[in-house]
Parts: sequence; structure tokens; C-alpha cells
Amino acid sequence: MDYQSSGFSTPAAVRQKLIKKRWVIATFPDSNDYSVIPTNWILKTVDNDGNRIEKCVWPPRTFHVTSDYLKEAVEPSDDWNTYRVKLYENGKEYSDFSKAWYRHVELSEESASEVEQQLLSMKNKNKRLYVQSSMIHEDSDTSTDEGINIFKQKKIIKGAITAMAEQTTEDTISEHQYTELSNVHLIPSTSSENVPLNTTKSRGFNIPQIEVIPIDKQNTIVELLNSIYMEQIQSRIKYDHLLSKLDHIEKAVNKLGVINNISSPLLNFDSNFMSNWPMTNEQMFQNISNCLLDDSFVSLVEQFFISIGGNAVKDIIKRVLAKTFSNEFAKRCSWTGRGKDISTKLCDSKIVVVLKKCIKNSQKDYSDALFETILADWFRYATTRHKRSLE
Repeated sequence: MDYQSSGFSTPAAVRQKLIKKRWVIATFPDSNDYSVIPTNWILKTVDNDGNRIEKCVWPPRTFHVTSDYLKEAVEPSDDWNTYRVKLYENGKEYSDFSKAWYRHVELSEESASEVEQQLLSMKNKNKRLYVQSSMIHEDSDTSTDEGINIFKQKKIIKGAITAMAEQTTEDTISEHQYTELSNVHLIPSTSSENVPLNTTKSRGFNIPQIEVIPIDKQNTIVELLNSIYMEQIQSRIKYDHLLSKLDHIEKAVNKLGVINNISSPLLNFDSNFMSNWPMTNEQMFQNISNCLLDDSFVSLVEQFFISIGGNAVKDIIKRVLAKTFSNEFAKRCSWTGRGKDISTKLCDSKIVVVLKKCIKNSQKDYSDALFETILADWFRYATTRHKRSLE
């Protein structure tokens, strides 16, 4: 139907369904995370040098984005954030969300393997550096058996110790006395050589040793960090995989109508309540409308509708209407109340409001446009059903 030619505008829910949804796989450079992104979230621009810039809009951090939300490909809002992204396979578009999601999981696993290889190479590099430092440390130990004569020899000491040792040497030569060095333990020199400058006795000092972490402890720390990181990656991949499985299970359950059967236990309604159904004339319809002004009666009607059950929105509406309206009365009802031999208007009736609330709360694929179309069609063919029942 052409909405423009008939004077109507396309409802938002119907327009959303008419848009063909597609998805791409992209990475966020800041975190190297893979994600499936709807194409209507992607922004492509060109800078002053003619280079292509790819960005995407994303819901605020306070909003938890799930695979269901990505699959819906809702239109972005003005308060969404913008991020740089890198499109996978030159922006290849997927028309099937499941294929895009499984490919995204495979890429995440490949990325995790690359990270593991990098960690192993870093671990081997640390081992080589430690071996070299151990050899240097052993050589220095063999040369510290004797005390160091600060007047006879000059030993280069890196860092703050160098400046302090040189300053101490100058003070000793000029004043013929020794100044105790900070953080340096002075000991008598074991050298038997004569000391110049007519000093009475020379003193040596030991260089404080820097504690080196044993290689077994280093290996333990690296292995522990590597294990924690890999467990986090594996947990995330498993989490995404489980979400995908749950999505398929939910669809299968909805298709079989198991949710309605489990969550809606069968209730025993009294004979007075059941005598109101199905409605066979306008008077009974008005009596029900008046009773629905009472909240307790509304709750009872909701339980009655839920107990009828069904597999989807269309099946539930048809089953409930068949239980509540007789075909003879239904042929005198319509959604707008207009038409030949029509006596009852349904669009703003209380019983329709209750039915709409029940289905909206239990069915994820509900929409007002879908509800109105199914209900109007059911009453439109009431005359045909009534004739068949008389045959």
C-alpha cells in the first residue's frame, strides 16, 4: 500500500522493519576489541589530505550493549558518543547477524592467540636479560674480596655513590681526616701498601649490593600474570558465545510457545466469571466494560487471557478473541466502529486495552501496528466464520 497516496504517514515501527539491516565487523584501536556494528551506526568521512576516516556512534557507557541490541540496529540518538574504528575486510557488510557474530567470535580468538605469543616472546627476552645481569654480578663479586683504598685507587661508582665518594676523597686529602659516607659502610683496608700524603691509615669501603630477584620468582610472576590475562580473554569469548546460544534458545522457545505454558499456570475460574465469555451481544460487552473499572476484575481478566496462551502475537490474539467474542457478535464489531450493520467500536474499548497490555508484556516482537492489523483482520472475517459454523 502506498501510504503517501492514501494520505497516511508510515508508522515508525513499520518504517523500522522496512529498512534492510546490515552489519559490519570493526575494531576499536584504543582497546583492540572486536565488535559487530550496525551499518547505520557507521560514519565515513575524508580528511583534508583525502584520507578516509571511519568512525561509529555508540551508546553511552551507562548503557549495557548486548547482542540483541546490536541485532535490532536501532537508530542512534543525539547523546551517543563517537569513536574511531577500523573496519574489517574493507567494510564487508553482513545481511545475517548470526554469521557476523560468529565471525566476530573467531576474530576475537585469533587476537587472543597473538597476544599469548607476544607474552611468550617477552618472557624469553626477560630470561636472556637476567642471564646477562647474573654474569655481570658474578664478575663483580670476585673483585670485592679486598677493601678498596680510596686514596690509592679510583673506582667508578654509578649514581649518587660516585659523587659522594669523590667528595669524601677531596675532604680527606685537604683536612687529613675521614668523613663517613652516607649509606656506605667503611672498613679498614687490608692492603699492606704504603699510603701517600703521609696519612696514618687508609680505609676502604664496601659497595652496597643491589638485590636481584631470582629467576624462579621472575618466572612465577610472569606466568601468573600471563595466566590471569588469558583467563580474562577466554572468559569474555565464552560469555559472548553463551549470549549467542541463549539468543537461539530464546527464539526456539518462543516459537514453540513454551514460555507461555511455563510462566502462565492454569487457573480455575468460577462459573460466574466464565459465564461472561464469549460475549454474544452489545449488552454483555457493556457489562464487561463496566466491570473493568474495578482493578480486581482487570487482574482476573488478565490472568484469564494469559491462561489461554499462544505461540506468538498473532496466535495469542486469535485465541483470546475466539474465547471472548462469538462470531455472531464479532461480525457487528469493527476497529473504527464504522461500516454496515456495525454497532460496536473496539479501538478505545477497555477490553482491548487489557488485551494489548498482556501481549505487550509477554511478547518481544509486539508492536501497536501489528496488534491493530491482526485484530482488525480477525473481526473483518467474522461474517465468513459465522456462515461456516452454520453449515
